[in-house]
Amino acid sequence: MDRCPLLPVSAAATAKTAPGGPVSIPAEKAHCRRSRSRSRTSWAITLGLSGAAIFLLYLSRAPTVSPPTDLQTAQYSNNTDHDRLFQSIMARMRHATHLSASYCKSSVPTRSTYSPPSSLLKSTHRLKLKKVLVFARHGDRSPQNVLRDDIQSNVTWTCDSAEYTYIHDSAASSSPSSSSSSHRHHDRPLVAKRVNHINSKAAWHPRMWQGTCAQSELTARGRHMHIEFGRALRDVYIDRLGLKHEKAFLAGVRVRATDVGRTLRSAQAVVEGMYPGVKAEKDAFSEGGERKVNIYTLPTEIDPLHSNKLDTQCPRLARIGSTIKSHPLWNTFLRESLHVRALVTAIAPLKSPPSLLLDAQQDAAGKKGVPSVTENLMCRTCWSKPMPCMSGTEVKARFVAHVVEEQRYTVAQAEQVAVRVLAPMMLSAAAGKDEDQICLDAATIESLAQFKAFDFYMRNNWFPNRFARDQIRLELGPLLRETLSVLTSPLSPKLSLFLTHDGTLSGLLGALRVAPEHHSWPAYRSNVVVEVWESKAGSEVVRVLRDGEPVRLDDELSPPCALGDGSCPLQTFIQDLRDRSVEDWEGACLEEE
Repeated sequence: MDRCPLLPVSAAATAKTAPGGPVSIPAEKAHCRRSRSRSRTSWAITLGLSGAAIFLLYLSRAPTVSPPTDLQTAQYSNNTDHDRLFQSIMARMRHATHLSASYCKSSVPTRSTYSPPSSLLKSTHRLKLKKVLVFARHGDRSPQNVLRDDIQSNVTWTCDSAEYTYIHDSAASSSPSSSSSSHRHHDRPLVAKRVNHINSKAAWHPRMWQGTCAQSELTARGRHMHIEFGRALRDVYIDRLGLKHEKAFLAGVRVRATDVGRTLRSAQAVVEGMYPGVKAEKDAFSEGGERKVNIYTLPTEIDPLHSNKLDTQCPRLARIGSTIKSHPLWNTFLRESLHVRALVTAIAPLKSPPSLLLDAQQDAAGKKGVPSVTENLMCRTCWSKPMPCMSGTEVKARFVAHVVEEQRYTVAQAEQVAVRVLAPMMLSAAAGKDEDQICLDAATIESLAQFKAFDFYMRNNWFPNRFARDQIRLELGPLLRETLSVLTSPLSPKLSLFLTHDGTLSGLLGALRVAPEHHSWPAYRSNVVVEVWESKAGSEVVRVLRDGEPVRLDDELSPPCALGDGSCPLQTFIQDLRDRSVEDWEGACLEEE
């Protein structure tokens, strides 16, 4: 049996460099290096010096280099405690879910899976469900970012929904002079149908993918998963638990969404699933006996449901958020994910001028710890579409530029790393139809999704709960206050729906102090449900579900009460939300550090 097998990409992605030590893979020895060098040369001979084999032969002769200096490794100091912590968090996340599969569609509460709070099972018949708040991400969508690979027409994105719009003067509709010419005009408004067809094959036309989807547009699959969600909500909370308004079934529902097409259409789909035949429109009105539901929105710049955009309105929030980059655990994350991130940005660059240095600089200086192209690749994964490919020579050049830009290796050391990471992929390419093309594989995408989950968890949960609590107060505080208004007002609806995005849901999970295994990357349709139960004596308790399961909290953060079993008093929950938000948001944003 071969004692020196080539490491797969997933293993290469976790290679470490000890401070002052050589670039190495755990458990490597000198005879393995010699064996691998001989085997790479034999591969080239066996393959008849094809394009891929020539590249491998060149890599096999990469020179031995000196170990990196302290200056070169200072940014990624090998802190053993933080290494263990990182691996522990990643293990808990991996144990919880298979991200690249679950990302495509989350679970929801259903009649077959739902059960009342465990602490209330013996007395449920004496309790009633008073209110339910549902926070959910939009459904399946087309990519947000256009890749260079997209302009080669390798994939097509089709959105089947037809959008009809009209402008209506709401004041005119409520005017008592219904016989006026103005009112008669608005009785039959001009309806416009949106038609989107991308034909970017023409040389004179700017290029992107083929199909009918704009960027980040809800697909038919995304719409149907939210119709299914609405049916499940009705089945559990209205038909089974009796969450109904005394006068009218729609009077007890309030719908909020960000002013973005994919969330607005997801909100419409949820209402359609709950109440077939009921129309939901942004700023809708009732006319001619037709039942409609308002979807309440705010401008993106000030919308609490777009919490990760609020830093543009609050410089202090932006400053607090940037402090994460100086923490050793963040540096551990960057070191551990470097090979995967570099490989992804090398093979799947954005549609932009092919500047290797600029691409690497932008990725290293970005707000997020993973490449922005990640979401595009996950969209392709959900639809089983082909992954981007690129010539081996260009991949190597881009990979080297990336790792050097992050000051992890010298150029010579980066060449050696390229041998370890790219050689197995080049062999796979040589065995296929195109020997000079390297394509992203499922294992790399799975690793990327796991790193994305850690990025969300550390940025929105682990770090702010331990070192930057004002980040929660400023970023999630406005949404927590909006939640408080629903929980405390006797006039609030029985059921409140909030359609939002993955960043906001991740922030909400952090504000609730959710454990790592329940703080994955929020999937399409991912949901957080807050239930308020009331006894005949008037006492009230709260239970929180995450994707249909009782939420698990992080005991290290000493939460004021458990939220998954229904034992948390409502007033304790309300006080915690107050403590984690601010009365005067604008004033808090102007405070000095």
